[in-house]
Amino acid sequence: MKGPDNMFKNKAFAKHAIPVLVFGVLYFFIFAGLQNDHINALQPAMAQLYGWSEIKITNPITIAGFVSIPFVTIVGMCMVRWGATKVLFPSLLALGGSTLLLANSAGNYTIYAIALFLVRLLVVPVQLGSFMLCNS
Repeated sequence: MKGPDNMFKNKAFAKHAIPVLVFGVLYFFIFAGLQNDHINALQPAMAQLYGWSEIKITNPITIAGFVSIPFVTIVGMCMVRWGATKVLFPSLLALGGSTLLLANSAGNYTIYAIALFLVRLLVVPVQLGSFMLCNS
């Protein structure tokens, strides 16, 4: 009998699936905690420091969130076609560069908005790549 009731009776499946599920929950927690909630904590300080409005501070993440919905499909197709590491490695380099750019934006809203948009968007290949590497 096949189905969800019997999937963990297969020891090989359970051996691979359980760590993927645990890492999936962990990665999602890190993503939700660090990627979404940090802006709520930083927003009052940034508004006071730079004089930007709340909307101006949070818009890059909101827009990138909408763009990331179709981006998941594109990144997934690229990873299936070329492999997770060939997409993940340049994405990690771009993510690192974006975080450096964000850290050095120092009141320049254009640089801040572009860097924050890229940081939010580049989390997608990191998550998908992590799942694919944990699953293989």
